[in-house]
Amino acid sequence: MTDTATEPSAPRRRHPVTALGGSVFALGLVAGVAGWRFGWIEMTVFAVACVLALVLAIGFVLGRSELEIDRELSPERVMAGETAIASLTARNGGRRRTRAVTVRERIDGVPLPVAIPALAVGEDHRVVYRLPTLRRGTIEVGPAVVSRGDPLGLLVREVAHSPATTLWVHPRWRSVAALPA
Repeated sequence: MTDTATEPSAPRRRHPVTALGGSVFALGLVAGVAGWRFGWIEMTVFAVACVLALVLAIGFVLGRSELEIDRELSPERVMAGETAIASLTARNGGRRRTRAVTVRERIDGVPLPVAIPALAVGEDHRVVYRLPTLRRGTIEVGPAVVSRGDPLGLLVREVAHSPATTLWVHPRWRSVAALPA
C-alpha cells in the first residue's frame, strides 16, 4: 500500500463515558444519597440499578479489537472530475470471530459509515466506494475509526485503525497545439 500517511486527525473521545452515561451516573449518585439519607428503598434500588447498568456496560468496551483495517486509494492523483475510488479492507487477525461493526471513515471531514459484517478467523471483507473529485485540491480520507459501545449507549470506546491518506485532485488540463514558428 503506497499512501501518504499522517497521524490520525479525527476528533477522538478523551474518555469513554457518553452524555447519557454521565447522566445515569449522576442520577444514580443523587438517588443513592437520597435513598440513604431519607430511607427510601425505591431510590436505593434505582441507584443500584444505575450502578449495575454502568458496571455491565464496562464489559462491552473492554478488550482489544483484533480487526485490522487497510485503505488504498486508486489512483492517488487525479484530475478534477475523474474517478477515484477508495478500498477499505477489514481482516480478522484474531483467534475468535469478530462481531459486526460500523467503521466511521472521514472524507474531507465528513463522516461516512462503512458496515463491516462479523468475520470468521482469518476472513476479510472489502468495501469499495467513490471519492468526490469535482473540486481541485487535496482531500483527506480517514482515519478509519471503529467504535465499541454498550447497547444502552452509556460507554463508547473509539479506536483509529488506519491513518489518514491524502488524495490529490489536480485542475483539468488539455494539450494545446504548438504555435507556428
